[in-house]
Amino acid sequence: MKTSNKSYYVTTPVFNAANPPRIGQVYSSVSADTIARYRKMCKERVFFLTGAVSGFHGQEPDGKGEPDYVEVFQETWAALNLEYDKLITHRDEEHADAAAKFLSLLREKGFLYQAKFDEEKHHLSAEDPVDRNSESLHFFKLSELQEQLEGFYDDNPTFVIPQVSKTRIIGMSRQKLKDVWICQGEIGEDASSSSLRLSRWFGALIGYLSGIGYGSDENRFSESWPAAVQLVGEYAITSQALYWPSILMAAGIEPPRHILVNRKLTLQVDDEDSQPSLLAVLGALPDDVLRYVLMRYVDLENDSILRLEEVVEHANTDLSKGIAGQVARVSKMIDNFFDGRIPEPSISSAADKELIRYCQETGKLYRKHLDGLQISKALDSVWELISVVNRYLVATEPWKMVRDATKKEALGNILYNIAESMRIICLLLYPILPLSSARMLKQLGAPVKQGEITIEGLNWGGLKPGASIVSGEPVFPPLNLKKVVKVIRSGLEPVGEAGQEEFYEPLADEASINDFARIDMRVARIIEAERVPKSDKLIKMQVDLGFEKRQVVAGIGLVYDPSELAGKIVAVVANLKPAKLMGEVSQGMIVAASDQGKPSLVVFDKETRIGSRLA
Repeated sequence: MKTSNKSYYVTTPVFNAANPPRIGQVYSSVSADTIARYRKMCKERVFFLTGAVSGFHGQEPDGKGEPDYVEVFQETWAALNLEYDKLITHRDEEHADAAAKFLSLLREKGFLYQAKFDEEKHHLSAEDPVDRNSESLHFFKLSELQEQLEGFYDDNPTFVIPQVSKTRIIGMSRQKLKDVWICQGEIGEDASSSSLRLSRWFGALIGYLSGIGYGSDENRFSESWPAAVQLVGEYAITSQALYWPSILMAAGIEPPRHILVNRKLTLQVDDEDSQPSLLAVLGALPDDVLRYVLMRYVDLENDSILRLEEVVEHANTDLSKGIAGQVARVSKMIDNFFDGRIPEPSISSAADKELIRYCQETGKLYRKHLDGLQISKALDSVWELISVVNRYLVATEPWKMVRDATKKEALGNILYNIAESMRIICLLLYPILPLSSARMLKQLGAPVKQGEITIEGLNWGGLKPGASIVSGEPVFPPLNLKKVVKVIRSGLEPVGEAGQEEFYEPLADEASINDFARIDMRVARIIEAERVPKSDKLIKMQVDLGFEKRQVVAGIGLVYDPSELAGKIVAVVANLKPAKLMGEVSQGMIVAASDQGKPSLVVFDKETRIGSRLA
């Protein structure tokens, strides 16, 4: 479909908030968010709309108060880190005015009429709570658009994705179509002159139109419509893929370009019958894990059951041991053998050139898949590149070079190539893993701010030699299924990353009291602090031990600023042999906790006597 549209408009279903969020709704929402983030990477102007309402204007059945889970939807989307531009959450006058305007237009064009319900001529969904004997029912002449609808499907073969859904909707369009109920009541020019009860499917359509200005800001509407892609569950395919294009064409408005349908999806936590809330599941998993598994492993062509044990297995294999493990390993090697700075590349071997070529080809293939809304295939191409990087690592064997000074240049080249490949992979994964990718990019010495991640970043050479890496534990720690289930079922707040106590580093070998007595730790006050030149990590501090003053150098510069250290009362290991760090002598060691590579100083209150020994 051709369009002069300047904005990429993507929508989820407008979810019925009379029930809590379900996993299929999460799938649609994460798909939309992934597509929107990718389009932003391509420097397109994007508008992403979602919604959760217990009923549109005039929809609620009289005398019935439906449950309202709008806030639960909002909390769930926040936990998923959805980056939407508009969230429809209530029935406002803007929506009602747009509905009245659209209905008036249909009536003027002769596609809307008022009649009693006739089962032979009309279709009325069982979910629409109206009196079938009322004389104020309005029906849309779907039966008159059958030929035009079939032509539309022929001219737009990718309107419905995937193929199984397309086949189903085309089959439906070739059956005898009945006119469909659209609203009940009096139609005026705006909300104040109307008294309407809308069908749910029509109310949702109006939400997509009014959300970008239909009826209130025609310039904004013309810039955003038609929608580039609308996500929909299989249960609603009739309304979105059959009714909507018909009614839009009748009104003289171009239909959406693509309808992306997901099949029925069920989440199974364990063998228990009861199902926990999705918020509980998200609270028990590290950031982005559920996003990743949904986008890579859910089958668009068939109904699916997603088991929590599969989620944990994929997280451990693909994320913890896979990409996050590789990023942590290369960062640690650079930290150990190149003072925490990206080494200089010196491309020379065929293996180097082949790795670079594969990175560039993967970027092109990834874009082709995502342009075609095939998120799972895009991820498959990324994981094939990860396999190529692993093969390069095995072939070059950098671990054999670390103790040979004559091979340091070759070692630096290999580590640069691995780190640069992982940087490109993190960028490719950003639309799916927005939080985790940013953290891994920081580990690789390529921190980015929101809005700075663009498709041009996929070009080779983005890592700058000399840039500081942030060595630390893998962004995705390993998960233990039993403990994840326990967190979900107990309703307890997760400990660290999903309550996995095994994430703590194992205890060192047992020590005797005599071993401990050899370590002399003293309370000291930091007098002044400054950064070590040419180092982002090292801070040089002058400390007062009470009985003497001395200099201590610590690798805390990525967490602490020197200006905030002066005056702090800390613990210092005072009897370590002096050591040189980047030319600066350190007479002792500041005591700090390490939480996944991030230091946190042990600090005392000001009443503690300087020079006291820790015992």
